[in-house]
Amino acid sequence: MRLDCQDIADRAAPWLDQQLSPGETELVERHLDGCAACRERLELLSEQRFERPRLVQVEAPDFWRAMDDRLAQEHERLLAERAAAGPTPTSWWKREIRLSGASLAAAAALALSLAGVSAWQAARAVQADAALASVQQELERERRLSASREPTLPREPVVLVSHLPYRGSL
Repeated sequence: MRLDCQDIADRAAPWLDQQLSPGETELVERHLDGCAACRERLELLSEQRFERPRLVQVEAPDFWRAMDDRLAQEHERLLAERAAAGPTPTSWWKREIRLSGASLAAAAALALSLAGVSAWQAARAVQADAALASVQQELERERRLSASREPTLPREPVVLVSHLPYRGSL
Protein backbone atom coordinates (compact mmCIF):
# COMPACT_ATOMS: atom_id res chain seq x y z
CA MET A 1 0.00 0.00 0.00
CA ARG A 2 1.30 3.42 -0.95
CA LEU A 3 0.24 6.71 0.58
CA ASP A 4 -0.26 9.85 -1.47
CA CYS A 5 0.30 13.44 -0.32
CA GLN A 6 -3.32 13.81 0.86
CA ASP A 7 -2.95 10.71 3.07
CA ILE A 8 0.20 12.21 4.57
CA ALA A 9 -1.62 15.51 5.25
CA ASP A 10 -4.38 13.55 7.03
CA ARG A 11 -1.85 11.67 9.16
CA ALA A 12 0.52 14.60 9.87
CA ALA A 13 -0.68 15.50 13.38
CA PRO A 14 -0.92 11.87 14.61
CA TRP A 15 2.54 11.17 13.13
CA LEU A 16 4.04 14.18 14.95
CA ASP A 17 2.36 13.07 18.20
CA GLN A 18 3.58 9.48 17.61
CA GLN A 19 0.03 8.13 17.73
CA LEU A 20 0.16 6.05 14.53
CA SER A 21 0.54 2.29 14.52
CA PRO A 22 3.99 0.95 13.60
CA GLY A 23 2.75 -0.05 10.15
CA GLU A 24 1.29 3.38 9.41
CA THR A 25 4.41 5.08 10.76
CA GLU A 26 6.54 3.03 8.35
CA LEU A 27 4.27 3.95 5.40
CA VAL A 28 4.44 7.67 6.28
CA GLU A 29 8.25 7.60 6.65
CA ARG A 30 8.64 5.70 3.36
CA HIS A 31 6.56 8.41 1.61
CA LEU A 32 8.56 11.18 3.29
CA ASP A 33 11.83 9.62 2.03
CA GLY A 34 10.63 10.07 -1.55
CA CYS A 35 8.55 13.31 -1.32
CA ALA A 36 10.37 16.54 -0.54
CA ALA A 37 7.16 18.64 -0.50
CA CYS A 38 5.55 16.55 2.25
CA ARG A 39 8.81 16.47 4.18
CA GLU A 40 8.98 20.32 4.10
CA ARG A 41 5.33 20.64 5.18
CA LEU A 42 5.83 18.31 8.12
CA GLU A 43 9.02 20.11 9.20
CA LEU A 44 7.19 23.46 9.08
CA LEU A 45 4.25 22.02 11.02
CA SER A 46 6.61 20.54 13.60
CA GLU A 47 8.36 23.87 14.11
CA GLN A 48 5.05 25.69 14.51
CA ARG A 49 3.76 23.20 17.03
CA PHE A 50 6.81 23.44 19.26
CA GLU A 51 7.14 27.23 19.03
CA ARG A 52 3.68 28.02 20.34
CA PRO A 53 3.64 29.26 23.92
CA ARG A 54 2.68 26.83 26.61
CA LEU A 55 -0.50 27.56 28.55
CA VAL A 56 0.09 28.64 32.10
CA GLN A 57 -2.41 28.10 34.85
CA VAL A 58 -3.39 31.37 36.47
CA GLU A 59 -5.36 32.14 39.58
CA ALA A 60 -8.99 33.05 39.16
CA PRO A 61 -9.66 36.78 39.54
CA ASP A 62 -10.98 38.00 42.86
CA PHE A 63 -14.38 38.55 41.23
CA TRP A 64 -15.05 34.81 41.10
CA ARG A 65 -13.93 34.24 44.67
CA ALA A 66 -16.22 37.05 45.80
CA MET A 67 -19.05 35.56 43.73
CA ASP A 68 -18.54 32.14 45.30
CA ASP A 69 -18.57 33.68 48.79
CA ARG A 70 -21.74 35.64 48.00
CA LEU A 71 -23.53 32.55 46.66
CA ALA A 72 -22.56 30.54 49.75
CA GLN A 73 -23.90 33.30 52.04
CA GLU A 74 -27.17 33.50 50.09
CA HIS A 75 -27.56 29.73 50.26
CA GLU A 76 -27.03 29.75 54.02
CA ARG A 77 -29.55 32.58 54.41
CA LEU A 78 -32.21 30.69 52.42
CA LEU A 79 -31.64 27.53 54.47
CA ALA A 80 -32.03 29.53 57.70
CA GLU A 81 -35.27 31.14 56.45
CA ARG A 82 -36.68 27.76 55.50
CA ALA A 83 -35.79 26.28 58.91
CA ALA A 84 -37.40 29.26 60.70
CA ALA A 85 -40.61 28.99 58.67
CA GLY A 86 -41.28 25.53 60.02
CA PRO A 87 -42.36 22.41 58.18
CA THR A 88 -43.61 22.90 54.67
CA PRO A 89 -46.96 21.38 53.69
CA THR A 90 -46.60 18.22 51.68
CA SER A 91 -47.98 18.00 48.19
CA TRP A 92 -51.32 16.32 47.68
CA TRP A 93 -49.77 13.31 45.96
CA LYS A 94 -47.47 12.68 48.93
CA ARG A 95 -50.18 12.85 51.56
CA GLU A 96 -51.65 9.77 53.16
CA ILE A 97 -55.13 9.05 51.84
CA ARG A 98 -57.72 7.72 54.27
CA LEU A 99 -60.97 6.46 52.81
CA SER A 100 -64.03 5.17 54.57
CA GLY A 101 -65.65 1.86 53.73
CA ALA A 102 -68.48 3.61 51.84
CA SER A 103 -65.97 5.51 49.68
CA LEU A 104 -64.13 2.31 48.86
CA ALA A 105 -67.39 0.55 48.00
CA ALA A 106 -68.43 3.44 45.73
CA ALA A 107 -65.04 3.40 44.01
CA ALA A 108 -65.26 -0.38 43.50
CA ALA A 109 -68.81 -0.07 42.10
CA LEU A 110 -67.67 2.63 39.70
CA ALA A 111 -64.71 0.53 38.56
CA LEU A 112 -66.94 -2.52 38.01
CA SER A 113 -69.54 -0.53 36.09
CA LEU A 114 -66.83 0.95 33.85
CA ALA A 115 -65.46 -2.54 33.24
CA GLY A 116 -68.97 -3.79 32.39
CA VAL A 117 -69.58 -0.96 29.93
CA SER A 118 -66.22 -1.64 28.30
CA ALA A 119 -67.01 -5.35 27.97
CA TRP A 120 -70.47 -4.57 26.54
CA GLN A 121 -68.97 -2.20 23.95
CA ALA A 122 -66.37 -4.80 23.02
CA ALA A 123 -69.09 -7.43 22.52
CA ARG A 124 -71.08 -5.01 20.34
CA ALA A 125 -67.99 -4.33 18.27
CA VAL A 126 -67.44 -8.07 17.73
CA GLN A 127 -71.10 -8.48 16.68
CA ALA A 128 -70.84 -5.53 14.30
CA ASP A 129 -67.68 -6.99 12.76
CA ALA A 130 -69.41 -10.35 12.28
CA ALA A 131 -72.44 -8.68 10.64
CA LEU A 132 -70.18 -6.66 8.36
CA ALA A 133 -68.26 -9.78 7.33
CA SER A 134 -71.56 -11.55 6.57
CA VAL A 135 -72.80 -8.66 4.41
CA GLN A 136 -69.48 -8.53 2.58
CA GLN A 137 -69.67 -12.27 1.87
CA GLU A 138 -73.22 -11.90 0.57
CA LEU A 139 -72.22 -9.03 -1.71
CA GLU A 140 -69.28 -10.99 -3.05
CA ARG A 141 -71.54 -13.99 -3.75
CA GLU A 142 -74.02 -11.74 -5.59
CA ARG A 143 -71.20 -10.26 -7.68
CA ARG A 144 -69.97 -13.70 -8.67
CA LEU A 145 -73.48 -14.84 -9.58
CA SER A 146 -74.19 -11.76 -11.66
CA ALA A 147 -70.83 -12.09 -13.42
CA SER A 148 -71.46 -15.75 -14.27
CA ARG A 149 -74.94 -15.14 -15.78
CA GLU A 150 -75.15 -14.12 -19.37
CA PRO A 151 -77.34 -11.14 -20.04
CA THR A 152 -80.59 -12.38 -21.58
CA LEU A 153 -83.12 -10.42 -23.55
CA PRO A 154 -86.81 -10.97 -22.87
CA ARG A 155 -88.43 -13.30 -25.43
CA GLU A 156 -91.79 -11.61 -25.47
CA PRO A 157 -92.24 -7.96 -26.36
CA VAL A 158 -92.82 -5.71 -23.42
CA VAL A 159 -95.86 -3.43 -23.56
CA LEU A 160 -95.95 -0.34 -21.41
CA VAL A 161 -99.38 0.55 -20.15
CA SER A 162 -100.17 3.94 -18.74
CA HIS A 163 -102.86 4.24 -16.12
CA LEU A 164 -103.14 7.98 -16.37
CA PRO A 165 -106.05 9.34 -18.40
CA TYR A 166 -105.27 11.51 -21.37
CA ARG A 167 -106.19 15.12 -21.19
CA GLY A 168 -109.73 15.72 -22.31
CA SER A 169 -110.73 12.05 -22.26
CA LEU A 170 -112.93 12.39 -19.24
